[in-house]
Amino acid sequence: MKWFKGAPDLLRFSGEGACISVNIPDGPRAGAFLTALDEAAIEAQGRLNLIKNAHTDAETAARAFPAYEEMRTRLKAWDPKRVFRSAMSERLGL
Repeated sequence: MKWFKGAPDLLRFSGEGACISVNIPDGPRAGAFLTALDEAAIEAQGRLNLIKNAHTDAETAARAFPAYEEMRTRLKAWDPKRVFRSAMSERLGL
């Protein structure tokens, strides 16, 4: 756990609060547990760390980040042919 400060912007992992990092083994119940953690963070108005989180999907990210659609719009304007893609951008619908 660590404390952080900053101004929230687009999909950045910033704002003011505490960061709680959890490592869990992959297994049949891991997905449900990670989904529950995402939901708890959203309910508490927390920020998801999308860089270190390989689980969160596009729908959840859109609910977690008020500027999700703005980020998608900016990315499409900056890279309309989607030359710059990654597994994360695909998973998050960016």
